[in-house]
Amino acid sequence: MKRILYTILVITIAACSKFESALTNGYTGETVPVNLSFTIENENSKAVNDPQKVTSAATVIKNLWIIQFNGTSDNSKVIGEPVYIENFSTWNGNTELVATDQPCAIYYIANTFEKKGEFPIGQWATIEDVKGLRKHIKEQDDLFVYENEENQHILMSGHSIADKIDASTSNITAKLKRNIAKLNFTITNASDGAVTINSLQVCSAASISYYTSDISDSKEQFPAL
Repeated sequence: MKRILYTILVITIAACSKFESALTNGYTGETVPVNLSFTIENENSKAVNDPQKVTSAATVIKNLWIIQFNGTSDNSKVIGEPVYIENFSTWNGNTELVATDQPCAIYYIANTFEKKGEFPIGQWATIEDVKGLRKHIKEQDDLFVYENEENQHILMSGHSIADKIDASTSNITAKLKRNIAKLNFTITNASDGAVTINSLQVCSAASISYYTSDISDSKEQFPAL
């Protein structure tokens, strides 16, 4: 009986040692405080339901997911626990990131209104999983994420690449952009009368909206790159 218990103990210790070794390979499991700040790409542009002017990131970012990965390739996995900022306007930018001694990616997805238990990314996920998150678009309203009946928002996203995360990494600045197509148009008035535009309809739009805009090789993009 003692021999059986000893054998089980040795196997358990070996298993724990193997797990601990994998966990500490470049990632100690310890966290360090980091301050995150955000700017908005094309801040002078306007999406549907956006304010007329983006005075700060909080003008268009309502909530935010922060997801850190153990590398920069698509098969890199989540380290630490994804952080959800429910009210971006009251958040001071401070968070905890896992200490690393090698490059890692931090992804940011805004305006999902999906809290913990609802957001479909956990500690098992990879960057590829995040890039694969999508919504199917059948009509214009499907482009929006609903806070309530009066307030609809556009998904926004971005990511940072950090060479390492340690005590010297006090600040990280990231740029977020709207996950929506850009539309430019020019109206030339051939007469002296005023022109009033009552509505604008976009045809041949994409049927899929991704949570992240970092899809460089997606076949779903429109128009094709």
